[in-house]
Order: sequence, then structure tokens, then C-alpha cells
Amino acid sequence: MNPQISENQWYVYIVRDEAGRLYTGIAKDVERRFGEHKTGQKGARFFRFSSPQEIIHLEILPDRSSATRRECEIKKMKRSEKLVLIKKRDKPLKEKLFLKDVSLTGNKKRKLAIG
Repeated sequence: MNPQISENQWYVYIVRDEAGRLYTGIAKDVERRFGEHKTGQKGARFFRFSSPQEIIHLEILPDRSSATRRECEIKKMKRSEKLVLIKKRDKPLKEKLFLKDVSLTGNKKRKLAIG
């Protein structure tokens, strides 16, 4: 396990869908949650008409309460403000995360996409 990541941490993530819309959510296990969005199992209703394509922003927070507050802050932002946030993201974050294969459908497996 990556020493940078604690078991108690929560993540706020932004996903871009096929239509280019942005979805913000929280999860303890981003890989699992992204897989649920992709397969439609327990995924957000947001993705019923346009499939999720990639995670384009990810923030690590110490607990669920902090993650929920941050999610609300991001959801209140205008699209243009979200795009600025995404541009300023911590690029080395990708290198800090241990990303395993996410089973999407049947036997197909892909790496979790983070921008």
C-alpha cells in the first residue's frame, strides 16, 4: 500500500462524461466508485444518458465530513471555476496513487483513468 494514502482518507473527484459535462462526487475507494459509474451498478443517475469517460480531478481529504463539505463547495462553482480548479490540480498526485485494474464489464479490465 502506498504510504501517502491512509485508510481513513476520503476523495473528492470530478469526472468528465462523453458529452463533456462534469460530475463531482466523493468516495473512500475512487477506483471502485468509478467502476460503478462505468457499469451503471450503483452509479449516479447523472450518467444514465452519457457515460463517464475519465477522472479529471482528485483531492484527498482526511475524513468524510471534510470531503462532503469540499464536494458541496465544488458543486456550487460555475463550470468555468471548476475548469480553473482542474487546471491548477496537483499533477504529481497521479504518481502518488496506486492504481489497480478496474473491472468494467465481464472480463474486460482497464486502468483507472485520471486525466
